[in-house]
Amino acid sequence: MKNSLLLLYKEGGVVHDTPGVSPTTPLEIARRISGRSEVSRLFGRISLISIVDSRIADKAHRVFALIAACSWRVPCVLAYEEIAFAVNSSRVQVIRHVGALEGLGYIAVTRARNQRNAYSVPGMTPQSPSPSVECPSCHKPCRRLGKAGVCRGCAASVELERQVRQAREFLGDSATDEEIAAHLHIQKITPRITRVLRKLERAA
Repeated sequence: MKNSLLLLYKEGGVVHDTPGVSPTTPLEIARRISGRSEVSRLFGRISLISIVDSRIADKAHRVFALIAACSWRVPCVLAYEEIAFAVNSSRVQVIRHVGALEGLGYIAVTRARNQRNAYSVPGMTPQSPSPSVECPSCHKPCRRLGKAGVCRGCAASVELERQVRQAREFLGDSATDEEIAAHLHIQKITPRITRVLRKLERAA
């Protein structure tokens, strides 16, 4: 249900009555942003200090109240576009408001690569669901482990190492870094590729 807000934002922007998009009532928006069918008892309780804080724009207060309502029991995971549609704003404005609220300490944001942000209000909700799984290879926290039993970054490094090893076998031991990169259709030799090449050289 929640992802439908993201779809509506992409199809019609933030105007709820955009031609071609079914009109969306406040009740429907509340249900979609919260992922719940019963929303009459969901409230965004924000502090009095934030209300009188002149550093926070009026639209930012709506963003704050939305996050507070959606993260009353557990942190909420939302895309910028979902927030933008719900408060009738734009993605750029939401990013600015979230940054301001986070900088002032009114909300906590947990960011993960290729994942939507998780939001909570300090003192009102538990800590944001920081990744609790540790990769056995790099010992860094991550949301989940892949089929190989390691994080996505380590899995990508293993796959890159396999490709580089095959390229070196095909081109010969005398192949340069640039030739190997060109064989793999890699335009730029990144530090990770350099580390893999040096690792293979030491193992040879």
